[in-house]
Formats: sequence, C-alpha cells, structure tokens
Amino acid sequence: MHDIGKFYRRAYRRGNHATLSGEFVEKYVPEFQNKKLIRDLVLKHHKEPVDRATQIIKEADWLSAAERREERAEQEYRGEMRRMKHIFAAHDSKHEFYYRIAPLDLKDYRILEGNTREEASVAEYRALWGPFLEDVKRLKELYSDGIKDDQSLRHYIKTLLELLREYTFFIPSAPSREVEVRNSLYAHHKTTAALASAILLNERNNLDEKFTIILGDVAGIQRYVYGSRTYKGALKALRARSIYISILTEAVARHIVNRLGLLPLNIAFCSGGHFMILAHYVEEDELEEILKEIEEFMLREQRGRIGLKLSYVYVSREDFTNGERFRNRLEEVVWKLRESGFSLFRRIMHENFEAIFGPFAVKGDTCYSCGGTERVEVEVTDGRKIYLCERCRRMRELARELRDSKYMLAISWSDGIAKPEELSIDDPDYGVYTGPLNFTSSGLLVSYHLCKDLDSALRLIHMFLKQGLKAIDIDIYKINDTDLGHELERLRNLDGEYKDIAHKVSIGFKFISKHTPLSGEGDIREFDDMAKASRGSKMIGYLKLDIDDLGKRLKEYCERISDFLTFSETMSFITEGCIEHMLSLHFNRDDMNKLYLIYS
Repeated sequence: MHDIGKFYRRAYRRGNHATLSGEFVEKYVPEFQNKKLIRDLVLKHHKEPVDRATQIIKEADWLSAAERREERAEQEYRGEMRRMKHIFAAHDSKHEFYYRIAPLDLKDYRILEGNTREEASVAEYRALWGPFLEDVKRLKELYSDGIKDDQSLRHYIKTLLELLREYTFFIPSAPSREVEVRNSLYAHHKTTAALASAILLNERNNLDEKFTIILGDVAGIQRYVYGSRTYKGALKALRARSIYISILTEAVARHIVNRLGLLPLNIAFCSGGHFMILAHYVEEDELEEILKEIEEFMLREQRGRIGLKLSYVYVSREDFTNGERFRNRLEEVVWKLRESGFSLFRRIMHENFEAIFGPFAVKGDTCYSCGGTERVEVEVTDGRKIYLCERCRRMRELARELRDSKYMLAISWSDGIAKPEELSIDDPDYGVYTGPLNFTSSGLLVSYHLCKDLDSALRLIHMFLKQGLKAIDIDIYKINDTDLGHELERLRNLDGEYKDIAHKVSIGFKFISKHTPLSGEGDIREFDDMAKASRGSKMIGYLKLDIDDLGKRLKEYCERISDFLTFSETMSFITEGCIEHMLSLHFNRDDMNKLYLIYS
C-alpha cells in the first residue's frame, strides 16, 4: 500500500502521495503490532537516508517499476492524470487507445474497448475512490479489535490486495514518469510486495541477492480435455476437465509458494494451465526437491495422462531494471519450459522407471474413458455397457455443480492430512461439492470446494477447524462477481461459534467460465440432443476464438515484471470472465441453454 496515496491524490488533487499513503495507513488500517512501522515505511520510501526496512521497500519499488528508475535522471514531468494505455496498443503510435478509470467488473466489461482520450478527470477518480474507501472501512471494521496474530495479518493482506485488484487494476501507477503508461497500480503494488518479501528472505537466510522466476505449464491439455475415446455421455466430462485443469494449475502453484514459505501474492500469474511464481533465491537442490514432489503428485493424480512442464531461472537486480535484459530472461525461462516438455517426469523417472512405464497388473475392469482401475462401475447407455472409474464419474458432476455454485473455497494445509478422504465433502443438503478437487489424496497440500452460498462455505470451514485441521490459507472466492461488500459485512457480523472464523479467512474473487447447458431433467445436455433441437439441418455449430500473435504481443509489452502481470491478468479477465458474460447479455436463458463453452 506504499503508493495508495496516488489514488487519493488524483481524486482530491492535494498533498504528495507518500504523505497521503501514510495518512491512509493511519486512518484505515486496523491496529496491529507493527502498524507504526508500516506507516513510517510508506511515508519515507522516497526519502534519504532511510533505515534498512524502508530501503527494502524502496529497492522493491524500483525493481517493480524499472522504467521509472531508468528515466528518473530525465526529471521530465508528463502529467499524472494520463490514463493507462490499452495492452493491444502498446508501442503503436497509430492506435492510441486508453482504459477508462473504472473498477475491474464484468458488469462494466466495455472498459476493455478503451477510448482515445488520454487524460482522466478528477471526477473519474473520485467516483472510484468513494466505493473503494467504503470497502476498506468495512475491512477495518472486520478487525475492529485489532489484528492479533500473523495468521490474521496474512488474511488481512490478501483481502486488501483483492480490493486493490478490484479498484486499481485499470489505474496507472506512474503516468507522470512513464513514456508509455502501461504499469497498473495494482500490478505495481503486488509485484513490489513480492519483491520485498524476496529481498527480506534473501537477507535473513544469507542467500544470493538474485531472485527466482518459476514457470509451470500443463502439458497435454487438449488431448486430456477431449479424451482419447468417444462414447455416449462423454460430453458431460468435457467442460469439467477444462475447469479441472485450471484449478489443478492453481493448486500446484499454491503448493510451491507454501513450501517456499511465501504468500499467494508471490504467484505473479496463474490461468489457463500456466503459472509464474516470483520468489527469493532458492537453491537448486531445494527447488528440484519441490518440483520432484509436483511430478510425483501429477503421476499419482493422473497417471501420466497429463504432465506439468516446469522451469526456473535466476534473475539479478540488473535484469529487472533493464527492459531488454528482462525480456531475455523471460525468453530463457520460456525456452527451458519448452525443453522440459521433452522430458516430463524426468525428476522421478530414473528412480522408479516401472512406476511410469509398467508393466502394471490389471485386476478387474478398466475405465473406458481414462484406463484407470479405481472403483470401476458399469453404466448402460443406449443399450451399451460403459465402464467408468470413480474419478471420471465425479468429473461429470463437476461442471453441473460449478454451474450453480456462487463461491469456491481454496485451502492450503499446513501439513499432511492423516485421512485425506475426510476432506471430500459432497453433500447437496450442505451446499458443498468437492468431487475431484481434493488434491490432498494425491499428496498435494491443497483442496478446493464448491459452495452454493457463503453460509455453505462458512459451515464447511467451521467443520474443518472443529476437527483440529490446520490450514495456512483459507480463501473464499466469489465466482464472477468482484463486489465483496456483502461478504465483508457478513464476516463482521458472525457470532457464536462462528465468530472465530472471521479472522481466519480471506475474501476474494475469481473469474471462471462455468456455463453448462442442462436438459429438462437437470443433466448436462449431449451434442445429439442439441442438434435435434436445431431449426433446419440437425447440426451443431463450432466457434473457436484465438488472438493473433499473442506471444509476440506479450514479448513487446513486457519490459518489467509488473507489465507481465498486467497483460496476463487482462487476458484472463477476457477469456475466463468476459466471453461468457457477453454471451449472457446477448442471449436469453433458452438460447444460452443451446450454447456449450468447452474451455477458455
């Protein structure tokens, strides 16, 4: 929150941003042990000389906003009311498009169109500052008796970051310094915090001054989503597999940051089967051990049907502060990622060759869909017997359950779960569905749970805590809705045995393309049924959307780590949130039930 004063200043045109940031901390941050220290850090992060704690924030600030540091000597003031340039208009003098000053919200998705007006008005900022401040006050009231321990502070930070994501994603960080305004205030805050935590860990542990960028990419997505065999009923699992891949990717990223002792904010990006983690200097042996755990998990979880490409690269401070060098480091880690695709499971292959390649003893029936043998049952469809394992049966349920869920609960556990099966809660009366999202059963310390409403999520959390299960992070995500006011009020008003939950969870939002057409009986529709309902020829249409030269655009746009976050999260907002929302605005309920979003 070191630069939140910029938002305040542009809304009311007074004071310098560091002083206003300090005022924000003093007025709107709950009481906790180091509040005075935090206030002093944001007040002094542009001054000289400073203590070591302030110097860490200062260095992280410079590294996150490298372009500003390089241009500082020019001392050229360009106007702080300039808007952020559209990600597809970067380095393009022919197409001058800029984002409006508005929240990240599906209801206002047309902000993505941009317009040609470069200067923002005070009224725009003031209209956004008001609701932001109301939510910040609600968050402070939630901690009206203060932040008592590190776990509560951790959840407060994560919730505050989600509010910054909602309200400052389309606000530029330093328009008065940047030649081309591309740096989001949210992205700058998040990457500054991640870099500061990395610098601190390097110093505490007497490590190298370098940083570690870790990339992950799920291999074999299309083959897995569409399956190797077709059969009546296969469509029911198609959408679920796409959803599952997205959640699996995030689960792996969360496991890695937890093992490294970091916060989820160190996950710079995670979407569509890809993730990037920004960490302190992690020695190769330690990192390889963690990545080996991931490969073991992937083998247990999917028996090699999908793999995970993993790579990492060490980055110096000079790499962060030079756009060309930073792009080169990104290209290096991407090249290593591509190379890792040729040697999936290499970290475990030589230790237990037979576990991967067999031969395997097969007892009983095998699943027609995936070849698995766990709890296979027979189903009869159109007079034909189909054998499906428990995982594939549950996968079919996932898309249907997600369609009606308003919240997703993500929990990172602190240690091994003695009885992982106890986390697999599938109870319609309880309003909770876990299905194939309990990754603890395969060795990952993460589980996900779909919840019909907020009360269902709170009941499940209460049940887990009552059982004595210990969690590092408990995150309640609101699906496809960024307005968190109701959730903050609800947590503040918890009482009785639920009161302790309020400071043990964080609130956020997540965009998920979840539309699935259902039959009159409430089952997922088949392509045959949809074709029969067509007017004219009994066929279905197929539309695939793609963005031309996305890799080239990403390379041109990214000169620093915060650029990467801004670009990637904008693309995620478009593909995982806006497409489904736009369709729902243009089609009525009956027509939407003729559409099937397979993956995005």
